[in-house]
Order: sequence, then C-alpha cells, then structure tokens
Amino acid sequence: MTLSLVCGVIDSSHDQVQLQAVALTAGLRAEDEKARALFEFVRDAVPYTFVWRQGAQQTPSEDWFRASATLARGSGMCIQKAVLLCALARAAGLRSRISFQSLRDYRLPRELVALMGDVLTPHGLVTIDIHGLPVRLDPSLDRALCDRKGYRLAEFCSTRDVLLPSVDAAGKPHFEILEEFGEFDVFPTGFVMSVFEAQFRGLDVDGLHAYIVKTNATM
Repeated sequence: MTLSLVCGVIDSSHDQVQLQAVALTAGLRAEDEKARALFEFVRDAVPYTFVWRQGAQQTPSEDWFRASATLARGSGMCIQKAVLLCALARAAGLRSRISFQSLRDYRLPRELVALMGDVLTPHGLVTIDIHGLPVRLDPSLDRALCDRKGYRLAEFCSTRDVLLPSVDAAGKPHFEILEEFGEFDVFPTGFVMSVFEAQFRGLDVDGLHAYIVKTNATM
C-alpha cells in the first residue's frame, strides 16, 4: 500500500501546542517525568468522545485530526488524542511517533455494535522514546469515563507499553488487539482514510450520529 504522508497534522510547532507542553513539563527534567505529565493530561483533561464528523461530512477530514484543533476543542476520539500526545511530546523535546492498531471492543453497547460492529480500526496510540526505550502509550479513555463505565484505566509506565486493558474492572474481556499497523513519523492520511473507508463503507452515519447525541458521545 502506498501511504500518503502529509505533514502538518502533528503540528508540534503550533503556538498553543508549544505553550501547553511548556506548562505541563515546567520544572521537569527527566524524560519519564515529562512523558507521564503529557500522557496523563491527554488521557484525563481531554475527555474521550466518539465524534469524527464535522457538519454534514460523511468521513473524517485531515483538519479534524490536527493536534492544535483537538487541544482547542478539549476532547477527542482515539486518533485525535494520540496525535495531540504525539505533538505535545515533540514540543517537549521527546521523540515520538503515531501508531495504529485494530481492536475488538467486547464492552461496546449492543445498539452501537448493531450500527458499526465491534471492531475499532484504525485505533490510534503513540510511541514515545523514554530514556532510549520506545514505549507505546494509549491515552484514549479518560479516568472519569473509566470510573463511570467500570473500565480499567491505562496507567502510565516508562518501561513497558501502556495499552488499553484486555479486561475491565470486573475482570471481563474488554479489548483484544487484532492487528498492528506500525508507527509513522508523520500522519499517514491516505492509510487512515483507506482503513476507515474499507471498515465503514456501509455505515449508517446518521444513525450513528443520533446514537452519539443520545449517549453524549461516549462508548
């Protein structure tokens, strides 16, 4: 597959992204301390919302994934939050890449599964180099959502991957990784759009939008 690699989505040089990174890492020197502060900010202070559509758009636009846009909006879906964390990490002087997976979510409500199935793809997360070790971090689900839904929280660690938990707080199956799509230095717009198109070609967008409005855009 030929990937259309477009610069600008991970806009780490944006003024507001730079200012936020400085504010979050002020007084922190160690890479693990910086990574923790950035991860926990994106995980909890940028609540998860299952929204990608702008107005009448049927598919996501590149602008909708931009880090500065997610920071300004104050909420985002998995890819949007991953892009923001990737940008903040770069603004703080950490080497980072955007990563993608395909997941099965066993905790999705039946009504939502009927609309879109239980496979989430492409699912976004981030790889940050911490003291020379590449660590994958998934900031998708915020603490408030996890507490409300009975999910396990993805807790920061600087020495191992921090992925969405395979079981929920009650020990029941939650997330299963189906496929790894690798890491990218710049946002792979063509790849992301092609996966969306293949997975959700027949999606009832209006029905899904109605569900999102009814449930306040949470999973």
